[in-house]
Amino acid sequence: MLSIAETRFGSALVKMRRFKEVKEGLQQMVISPNWSLYKEDDVGKARAVKEKILDEYFWDEIDYVFSFTASIYEMIRMADIDKPFLHLIYE
Repeated sequence: MLSIAETRFGSALVKMRRFKEVKEGLQQMVISPNWSLYKEDDVGKARAVKEKILDEYFWDEIDYVFSFTASIYEMIRMADIDKPFLHLIYE
């Protein structure tokens, strides 16, 4: 059974960072001739996804968010361990 999990600010940053890392793969996916096989389920959503992924303004917005959240992202990554980490944040 699936349940909805509360999304945190940090997880949104991690997701956007990964989204940026796979940008080229996503773009290749939506311009591929095989994209028509995926979009048969919901044509409207597929069109919206394709437009968003191919929209350079969207990627510029992601870059803008990273420009002022880079230090926050690095702190989240350093603190993502199962042992004491306060001294890492202080450094």
